[in-house]
Parts: sequence; C-alpha cells; structure tokens
Amino acid sequence: MHKKFLFAALILALTMFTAAPASALSDAEFDAGVKKANELYAEGEDSKCFSHLKQLEIRARKSNVQNYVRLLVYMMRLSSELGFEAEVKRIKSEIDSKLRGIKDEQYLKNLHMAVSAIYANSNSFKEAGEEIKKSLRRGEAVENLFTYAMIMAKFGERGEAYKTLDRIFKLNNKGGEKNEEIIMNNMTAAVIAMSFEDFTRAREHIDAVMQALAKTSDAGYFVYIYKSLLNNIFSYFEYNPLNLRYYEKMYAMAKQKGGREDAGTIALKIAKVLSDLGLYKQSARRLDEAAELLGLGSIKLDDEARIKELSSDTLEQINRIANIFIDCANYDAASKLLEDLIFIYEKKGSLKDSFEKIRALALCKFRQNSPIWKNLTEELLKTCGELKDTRELILTRNFLGELLLETGEVTEAEKILRALADETEKIIKDDAAAGPDFAELYLTLGHNLALARIKSNDAEGAVKIIDSYLGFYEIYKARKKNLNDKKRKSGDSLTNFTVVVEFSVSDAAEVAGKLYFMKAKILFDKEEYENANKLIAIAFDLLKNTDHAKNFYEILNFIVANEDKFKDKKLFNKFRVIREQYDEIIKSARTEEASDNYENTEKSEKTEKH
Repeated sequence: MHKKFLFAALILALTMFTAAPASALSDAEFDAGVKKANELYAEGEDSKCFSHLKQLEIRARKSNVQNYVRLLVYMMRLSSELGFEAEVKRIKSEIDSKLRGIKDEQYLKNLHMAVSAIYANSNSFKEAGEEIKKSLRRGEAVENLFTYAMIMAKFGERGEAYKTLDRIFKLNNKGGEKNEEIIMNNMTAAVIAMSFEDFTRAREHIDAVMQALAKTSDAGYFVYIYKSLLNNIFSYFEYNPLNLRYYEKMYAMAKQKGGREDAGTIALKIAKVLSDLGLYKQSARRLDEAAELLGLGSIKLDDEARIKELSSDTLEQINRIANIFIDCANYDAASKLLEDLIFIYEKKGSLKDSFEKIRALALCKFRQNSPIWKNLTEELLKTCGELKDTRELILTRNFLGELLLETGEVTEAEKILRALADETEKIIKDDAAAGPDFAELYLTLGHNLALARIKSNDAEGAVKIIDSYLGFYEIYKARKKNLNDKKRKSGDSLTNFTVVVEFSVSDAAEVAGKLYFMKAKILFDKEEYENANKLIAIAFDLLKNTDHAKNFYEILNFIVANEDKFKDKKLFNKFRVIREQYDEIIKSARTEEASDNYENTEKSEKTEKH
C-alpha cells in the first residue's frame, strides 16, 4: 500500500521571548519548569504537561510579569490544541490584563505574533487576524509578515497572502539577503504558493532555492535544506515529472556535498518518475546507481548478525527498488530482491512486515506465468487467518480477486470482491477509527467491482457501483477534514509557534481519481462528452499529486487522442501543454540515453583497438 501523506507546512518557528529577571521564581527555576513542560509535550503527555503548567502558573503569578505572560501563552497554546475553549478564553483575558505593565515593544510584537498562530491553528480567523495586526503595528519584519502571509494562506486569502509575500521580498531586497535567508524565505513562499496549488509560482521560488543551494559551501546546511525540500515541499508532488530537473541537480550536488547515501535516495526518486513515464531502460540504470550508492549490494544473506542489524530504512529502500523493477516489467530482478527481503524479515522475526512483499512476489510469479503465485497467495491467506489479521487478510483476498479478473475469471473474482466489500463496509460503519484506515481499501474494492462489470460488458452496472463508491468518498473526505481539524496541530516544541497549513495527498484520493476516470471513459463510449470532460478534469486534479505519474499521464494521453471530443478548448489546451512538457522530458531522457550509449560504444571500440 502506498503512503498516506499529510503535509504540515511549519513556516516560522518563533521561540517565545527571552527570559527576564524573576522575583518569586528564579530564572533557573522558571527555565527548568518550562523545559520539563516541553519534554512532556514532545512525548505526547498532554495531560501531565497541562497539570505541570497549571502548577507552574500558580508560582509564576508572583514572578516577573514577562515570564508570567510567557507561561500563559504556552498554556493557551496547549489548551487550544486540547480543545479547552473556556480555558483559552480565561488565559487570554489574563494575558490582556497584564499587557499594560509591559513596555518592551519587541516582546509585545512577538507575543501578538505567537497568539495569532494559536488562533490560526484553531481556525479562529478573525482573532488570528486581529492579533497579527497588533504585531505588525509594532513594526513590520520578515517574521511577522510571514506569519501574516501564512494566516492568509491558511484561510484561503490568496491575494492578500501574495501581496504580503511581495512586501517581504521588497523588504529583503532593500536590506540585502544572505544566501541562507534567500533559501529559507523562498522555501516558505513556495509552501504558501503550494497551499493554493499554484505550482507555477511555487516552482519560481523553488528555482531560487536551488540556485542559492548550489552556492552553499556548508555541507551540513546543504544536507539539511535538501532533505527539507525532499521531505516537505517535494513530498506534495513527489513523482511529478516536472521535478526531474530539480532531482537531477540535487543528485549532482548530493554526490558532491551530501554523500553517497543521500545521492542514492534521490536516484530512487528519479528512477520512479522515469518508470512511470515508460522509460524503463533509463529507470533501470538509475536503480543500479541507487543500489551502488546505498551500498545494498554488500548485504550478504549468510551473515545473520548483519541481517538482524539492517535498519527499516534500508529494507524499505530495497523494497522500493523491487517495486520499481515491477513497474519496469523486470520481474526477475524484482523477484530476487523480494525473495531476499522475505528471507531477511523471517530472520529478523518480523513476519507481518513480509506480507506486502509476499503479495508483490506472487504478482511477479503471476506475470511470469509461474504457478508458484497460487501457492504463495494460499499460504499467505492461511497465515493471515491464523493470526486473525483482518486488514492483511482483506488485502490478500482482494489481491487474489484482482488476479482472477486479469485471467478472465470474472464470476469467481466478483464473488470474492463483493464479500470483501460487505465486510469492509461493516468495519467502516462500526467505526474502527482507532485502527487502520480502511477507506482506501474500500474504494479499491469498489474500483475492482466496477472493473468486473466492465469486463462483463455491463457499463450501467459499473456506473452504479462507481457512483455509490464516489458518494462514500465525498462523505469520507468531509469526515476526514473534520477529524484533521480536531487533531493537535503541534510543532516539535511547545515554545515554538508556527502557523500550520495542512493539505493532504492520500491513497483514497488516488483511487477516487481512478473511479472518476473510469466513469468518464464509459460516458465517452456513450458519446456524453460534456459530462465526461468534467469528470476527467476532476480525475486529473485528484491524481496529479499522487504516487504514480503514470495515472495522470494516461489521462493526458487519452485527452490528446480525443481532441475532437473536447468542446472546452481552454481546458484541452491546458492538458495539451502539460502533455507536451512531459513529452519533452521523455524525448530529452531518450536523447541522453542514446548519447551515453554512443559514448560507451566509442570507449569500448578504442579499448579494443589498444
């Protein structure tokens, strides 16, 4: 199963106010108390943290007013995150009552900035706006302007957010920016643009980051920034083909500055994008480079001690390589890696971690027309049943249903899939919210059931199934958003204040996109082009930031092949331009491959002559 991804853009870490001399509570005691609270917070011990802060509040009342207000702000943040609305109001009133006694303008500017972040993260737009404006009235600076821009972004005020970004860069141009400031400011601006899905503007800021990153001499800082790029900014549209130029630059810089392992990680991303575009030879070359850079070839299966020490990250890298080989239809290479992985998990005593790999191995054997796939699947079904692992059992039975659909055994496949859909629906209705999220799995079952109807030439039946499951997706999406709004939106520290903008990419969205596209193709066959075009646009939006570029590349190819059916020429031209960009990437990659092959041939011929 692919990743669930939630991108929390932590834009600005505002460490609250420097300590001031205390009376009843010494600086050392105050700092020790805050440190303990921070440790409890980081460990997720919210109740203990809250109790500790309440006790500290009693002692801090007789302390210096600035220290006392600092503590109140920390308490306000935690109370807000825990949903204690009455406590938030009480604390805010207490803070306001103490402000007259504080004359330090910088302190007050930071205080209002921190409080605005608290309100923003609790979706209180009016209060957040009032507080950040109080901060700005005490002097505009990059910090509070970025906080204001992020608040505007969080609440969808695109024009105001962009206007504020322009002010920030104008302010920086006057004072002259250091290389590090260029990087951080443009990364922040890129995330704000991405919150509006404005990838054109986001890429302008990413370009500025890349240019500045190339000038960075500090290897440690370089690694920190490029990992931030990979883990945050690029994670939202990780496998978009337009990222290739960035990945190639980062790959070269990582080899030069960041080390072999970092370069290997980037090579894997490049390989994945290339495989999605059908560039299998180029992808395989990158996989070989990645394996060498990551040192995966040095793992010996007869070294039991070394095997047990292998990290989960290393094993996941091997798994990624195996899955990309599957995408490239290189089932021999994939099978070898998967067999090694299953053996390693067995030696490590991590049986459950091998289940996904066993299904992948069974798929390889199925594609190779080897009967072993049935044995692997049956054995896995038996093991999951014995362990009473409901999720893995459903995944494996669904896998079996998918393969039966491929072999044309539609009736048998439907029998399995319908029973699974009923079982999964019951799990969702019983609300196993504390357990694994079954929504993506349920939608996948719907996709497979609709596919079964199509294979049986029952388009109307397929549409009914699709509509039913898309109805579920819309309800799920709204419910998921509500749950996310109620989650504790924290950074890594109680004393750092950030405005958090959340936007998610999930496997549920990916399957929903495939369902919309499936229905659109059915409507095309019925010559209902206008409705089909609308569904294609929805499908593309859902699929464009998911794990597989091939999903939306397939849509683009379908659109261009049916140009005469698209009355909305503006929409068609948008898709055509994107397809042309991808085609240019494919052409460039093939030209580069041909050039490399020519150079290698020349070298080989010269060697033979000598």
